[in-house]
Amino acid sequence: MSSISLVSASTRVIGLESLTALDSLIEAYPFKSYRNYRVLSRRRQDDVLRAELRAALEQPGGFGVTEDGKAPAAAVVVRPLPWDSAFFGLSMARMYLLHDDGMRGAIVGPLMAASLTECRERGMRHLSVRIDVADADVIHAL
Repeated sequence: MSSISLVSASTRVIGLESLTALDSLIEAYPFKSYRNYRVLSRRRQDDVLRAELRAALEQPGGFGVTEDGKAPAAAVVVRPLPWDSAFFGLSMARMYLLHDDGMRGAIVGPLMAASLTECRERGMRHLSVRIDVADADVIHAL
């Protein structure tokens, strides 16, 4: 399977080689894990998120889904969880959803649908996603 493939007319699947295309999105994502931890600069927060996404895409079977043909306003990255899958006997993965500050819920629907389709095709049956409690647009869209 190609590391970049179209999932629908408006989205595409990406792999590790496309991580740099998410740099502006990583920098713009307003809900980074350590955003309220003032000891870490915004740059270091970006580095932490970038490392998490890199690890997800490096994991065998990891992938991302973005809008096709432009700088993405949102992206989904899926990381298979081999230990959890073996323990529970069910193919499991963690989903990361990130977006820029201007993202609206309408973008999330097609990305989630494309991500779920790709997960099904890869045999992933259980997904978890961590959404910040302040991220009302994504909570509402999901």
